[in-house]
Amino acid sequence: MKNLIFIPLYNEEKRLNTESIIQFLNISHIVAVDDGSTDGTHQKLLGLTHLSGFKVLSSKKNLGKGNVLQWAFQEFKRDNDLSEYNWIGYWDGDFSTPVREFERMIDFSKKHQHSEVIWASRIENQEAKINRLWTRFILGRLFNLMSKIILKHDLYDTQCGAKIFSPKAAKIAFQSSFIANWPFDLEIYLRLKKEAKINILEYPVSEWSHVKGSKISLLKDGFKVLIDLLKIRLKYFK
Repeated sequence: MKNLIFIPLYNEEKRLNTESIIQFLNISHIVAVDDGSTDGTHQKLLGLTHLSGFKVLSSKKNLGKGNVLQWAFQEFKRDNDLSEYNWIGYWDGDFSTPVREFERMIDFSKKHQHSEVIWASRIENQEAKINRLWTRFILGRLFNLMSKIILKHDLYDTQCGAKIFSPKAAKIAFQSSFIANWPFDLEIYLRLKKEAKINILEYPVSEWSHVKGSKISLLKDGFKVLIDLLKIRLKYFK
């Protein structure tokens, strides 16, 4: 069985790690999703289209990470049979979660044979090599607490950008566009939980490293994120 990973990218010409993409192609098909970039990201991606198992989809306008992934999933599904894939997921293009973690997630899934959704989670422990700024760690924990209160979820880490789904779960997760921009992952959680009773299994990553250049700042965009969480609450808790 094959695996399929979507990688959303927006103005990543200077940070695009082609070596990691090539490494990923050894274990998975890749759909690179250009979210309306205005730099040379698209041209750089086209330079990789000769590689087997690599495809590029480009949105004409910037949709935001969640909605460009949803658009790309539907575009790909139109011409491809998703049942051919064992796991379908998405991975942040900065590769703060290394490619080798995908293989570890697959091994993890074999120990939990009935799991349909596995999300990488930056759980602090002595064995994990997690390198992140303390300020982002504190803000991340505050966001998690706030989202737990508003949306009543039970996950430790919802925002790590490495997630895989069974084809069935992926169809539910990306069935329609998202209200939220940055915290769209929580909409996925609620779709799976409320509509299909599918639980999410958290995989504790062995390695994760902060990469400069994030497009989101919880300190600067905190109010927008709060509004997004409240919008999600209104939609899914009626």
